[in-house]
Amino acid sequence: MLLLALLTFLEYLGIPAWRLDTLIAPDAANEVPGRMSIQAAIGFVFLSLALMLLDLEHLIPGRITDIAVLLLCFYIFSFTGSLFFASEGSPGWALLNQVAPQTYICLALLIALIVLRRTRKGLFSILVDSGIGGKTARRAAPAAILLPFLIATLREAMIRSRLISLNYAIAVAPAMTAVLALTLVLLLARRNRDLEAALQEMSFRDELTGLYNRRGFNLLAHQAMAQTLRGNDPFSILFLDVDNLKHINDTRGHELGSEHLKRIAMILKQTFRESDILGRVGGDEFVVASRTSKPNMGQAVVRLQEAARKLASGNPSGYPLSFSFGIAESSADKGMNLKSLIDEADNRMYESKREKKQTGVITP
Repeated sequence: MLLLALLTFLEYLGIPAWRLDTLIAPDAANEVPGRMSIQAAIGFVFLSLALMLLDLEHLIPGRITDIAVLLLCFYIFSFTGSLFFASEGSPGWALLNQVAPQTYICLALLIALIVLRRTRKGLFSILVDSGIGGKTARRAAPAAILLPFLIATLREAMIRSRLISLNYAIAVAPAMTAVLALTLVLLLARRNRDLEAALQEMSFRDELTGLYNRRGFNLLAHQAMAQTLRGNDPFSILFLDVDNLKHINDTRGHELGSEHLKRIAMILKQTFRESDILGRVGGDEFVVASRTSKPNMGQAVVRLQEAARKLASGNPSGYPLSFSFGIAESSADKGMNLKSLIDEADNRMYESKREKKQTGVITP
């Protein structure tokens, strides 16, 4: 294919090259009987280069292949544009003779096939990627391809309807392109921002319970504590440890243990306010940060225990939804940081758990 295309170029340059154009269908009445058009020859040159390098995986040949495929895209887009939008007397594709519609369709299909093949590796592989980049590329590519043709169609329609002059249409076309391109960029940037926010939210959440994980809790609680203490308001931490979770996992399976944790998370969400920060910071450890005093946090724990008792009858694990807890409060005059406050609540939780074991309340 490459050889045939190159021989055609030699014929156009006036260099005899085996007389392929007259080999099958000589026609003395035609200047170039049977000769392939130069447009088709250019397309076949690009196709041949792309096909020869298509399956090479090394870096430099792969980049050359991508460039060849991009040239193919430029070729088919520019040729398509010349078919629909070329003005009378304009230079370009109408050099000697036009490409037959069948040849044009075959070239377009072959180029589409090569682009699809390059989605396995190389530059075009982003089009089939399942990540954010792939989704963005699949949304942007059709718009990037269609926008120039849409602008050209509008310009041609306005010229033919005599709404604007040719010179004014030429001046307006770049402005229209700039506005539409800017709109596309803004839409893509907005989508990427939303996807980034969703991804960040996922990285801050515990997959099982939907509460914040350790990273998310520490970040938000630190910000909330700093804001609260600047206003000289109380700030409290509640640290919870679920009773009997290890025994449930060992005897009844981790699936029931996970259901147990989900129920604890559910009653935490029902008991505390939306402004409170709820987190799961360990396998069976939960923590709550609230802009409130220690007595108010104690009242919330009472409500939490009551909600746990109401759910106990429908608990499939056969164990009550019980937990040990510790509360710590900080204020501006104490000068405590978030870590020391969590450690204090954690130590008090362990004291509560030891007391339960001594009195026999926790029965594995």
